[in-house]
Amino acid sequence: MKICDVTQLYNPIAGGGIQTYLEEKKQHIIGSTNHSYVFIYPGSHYAKESNGTLVQYQIPGRRLGTKNSYRLSFRLDLLRQILSNEKPDVIEFHTPYLCQYPVMNQKKKHPTLIIGFFHTDISGAYVYPTVKKWLGERITRFLVSLTDQYITSLYQKCDLTLVPSVLHQNKLKAMHCSNTLFFPLGVDGKVFHPMKRSHALREKLGIQPKDCMLIYSGRLDEEKKVDFLIHSLAFLPENFSYKLLLIGEGSNKKKLMDLAKGNHHILFIPFMKDKDILAQYLASSDVYLSPGPHETFGLSILEAQACGLPVVGVKAGALLERVTEGLGRLSPVGEKEAFASNIIEVFKECNPVIKATIQNQVLSKYSWDSRLNQLMSIYENHNQCSIRNNKTTP
Repeated sequence: MKICDVTQLYNPIAGGGIQTYLEEKKQHIIGSTNHSYVFIYPGSHYAKESNGTLVQYQIPGRRLGTKNSYRLSFRLDLLRQILSNEKPDVIEFHTPYLCQYPVMNQKKKHPTLIIGFFHTDISGAYVYPTVKKWLGERITRFLVSLTDQYITSLYQKCDLTLVPSVLHQNKLKAMHCSNTLFFPLGVDGKVFHPMKRSHALREKLGIQPKDCMLIYSGRLDEEKKVDFLIHSLAFLPENFSYKLLLIGEGSNKKKLMDLAKGNHHILFIPFMKDKDILAQYLASSDVYLSPGPHETFGLSILEAQACGLPVVGVKAGALLERVTEGLGRLSPVGEKEAFASNIIEVFKECNPVIKATIQNQVLSKYSWDSRLNQLMSIYENHNQCSIRNNKTTP
């Protein structure tokens, strides 16, 4: 079986859950299956790279914002030609921005299983907060409704729509998208593990043994609300000794650095492609912070939990599923003082027994091997159904 992933927004130096999923999936397919794999993503120019059963295409895309931003490709003709030449049996697309049109068109030419992955709540994360800044509530809700209609129409055309959280699966069902399947992501428990904790790293960062080491790892973009996180620190007691590590890149990085200027408690660290090093930073920390209300899964949260970290977040999105009782605390969206109070409480409660409990709960439910083995079974079962349907269709 030939499997193809198509994504529009991809940046190997910015990170994010979609990139991690695609990298883990690629390694699983070429290392643990007999399937061939085609990966198509936007870059600065056209390039093709072949290595055994793996073929990667980079198609020209325009940069959105700064040098660390994503690219968006408008070369639908090139994407259409690649798909026509490769003739994949399964195509999974990860962004509902233009690339789905050549993908859907491919099904007309070749028996193809089309799968959409609902990674982003576009209306909630982008349309509503952006439009509301400039227009009234009535117009905002109208545009949100149009966006949701578009999303429903798009994913309803797929053979299957994968959704990583129950919350967003229910949202799609309420929008009359009937072909959804709950598919949570995974974590590598061998890489992300409490044993990666390094006292030498803490010393290098100037963190004393009794200090609280806070950490956030992910994109530094508007919808992640890292600015809310920085503002919340003002409500921590003056005698609370801490350091906050902000790991990642994104369009809001300069704004956030300006906001944090003069605060010697905050350290900005570039995106880490090496997962072993990231795991060391996570395991050496005490509390993971997740201020964004629009998470559709929260893969970075899972990685932190696998390292034994309790999480402080907000009562919204997939955080309601990731941070259940015993795994941390959630505060109401926008409540900075409550967020800061939860940091204090979680740090006080944290001990080796709680860390071990957090790690065990996460690893008992999620692992990349089990998740991706299930995905291959989904492909094979649905692909066989698709082939039979094509044979019986006049």
